[in-house]
Amino acid sequence: MGESGRDKLLENLAEILLDGASSDRERQSAKRALSRLGDEDTLAYLIGVALSGDSDRVAMDVLDLLADRRQLGEMEPALVGFLYDASPAVRQKAIQVLGHKASPRMRRSLEEIIVAAQQDGSIFEEADVAAAQEGLARMEQRAI
Repeated sequence: MGESGRDKLLENLAEILLDGASSDRERQSAKRALSRLGDEDTLAYLIGVALSGDSDRVAMDVLDLLADRRQLGEMEPALVGFLYDASPAVRQKAIQVLGHKASPRMRRSLEEIIVAAQQDGSIFEEADVAAAQEGLARMEQRAI
């Protein structure tokens, strides 16, 4: 990130969100500010950290930021990584965000979850399938 005042602010907000020592109040304030500022570079950075880390809290915070966006745009493909998270809560939040915000081109990702859940040893549970089915229905509603 650059050195302008805005860039420094975004960097500080991202650090608060990623810092395990930050209080819930600090993280919520940072999320609200990041959501309002809507910076693509910062969001891409946070997505990368969340996908490469093992913190459910960070992943859920980043998914909240994505859910707050008007449109996902170029961020849609990043959600696919969250669909295969070990945490059911993270997976289901990602499925929910896809269903509510993603374009119809992401339909296949939700369909794959339903199919994969039927295979032995699948990480996908009934709740994942239900969330994927609801997401598909929401996509269809938006297409009408």
